[in-house]
Amino acid sequence: MFARWILPAVTLAAVACDPSGPGTAPAASPRRAEPAASPRRAAPEASPDGTEEPGAAELAAGTADVRPVHPRASDDPRRTRRPPVLGGEVVERTPAPTARGDEATVRAAQRRYGAELANAPAPVLLPPADSPYFGGTLVVRPAFWAYSAADGTTTISLQASTKARVHTHLTPKAPPDRVRGVPAWITENEGIVSIAWIEGGVAYTLEVECGDPRKAACRDDGLARSIAASLVAVGGKGVVP
Repeated sequence: MFARWILPAVTLAAVACDPSGPGTAPAASPRRAEPAASPRRAAPEASPDGTEEPGAAELAAGTADVRPVHPRASDDPRRTRRPPVLGGEVVERTPAPTARGDEATVRAAQRRYGAELANAPAPVLLPPADSPYFGGTLVVRPAFWAYSAADGTTTISLQASTKARVHTHLTPKAPPDRVRGVPAWITENEGIVSIAWIEGGVAYTLEVECGDPRKAACRDDGLARSIAASLVAVGGKGVVP
């Protein structure tokens, strides 16, 4: 008796829980929408330097990686044409034979700058051994040498270079001054007198800076001219006995 009432109750409960009613299959759960397929990526293109660049399809679809790419050789004008030379063509000067100066200065210079003089690419011109500007610092490099010295109030700097720039589109103008028997340019800027000249095929520059402009020797270019005139060839390429 008790079992006859339990079975219908269980059946009614099952029907109540199934909204589709008796005799119908259970409703299927809604399917999740599949994500839209992304457009196929075109094969990447190779740049001239071997890196990959986005293909045309990627660029059109907006799926290309946002990253800098190397320009093609044809897009770079520097690779297709030679830029104009604004600084002139660099040429190498060959020093002409230069007579060695007085022996006292040569011996003093060789004792002090032996290795540097042997490697100098051009004749080294230094003040005499009895000058307050002798005994300074000499620096030698493959295409130039540089020298500096001071006497407490005045500093001098000397440079020589075997490199030159040729400007074929310019008409050369003769320097208005002369030092050491050759044409020279003499200028003054903020108390520094500069003398530039070419001697034996080598370009030289002398700069004289006075620490005390009240000194009589600093009122004009006289001191710089006298130092230039006193320079002695003590060694380097091109110096002969």
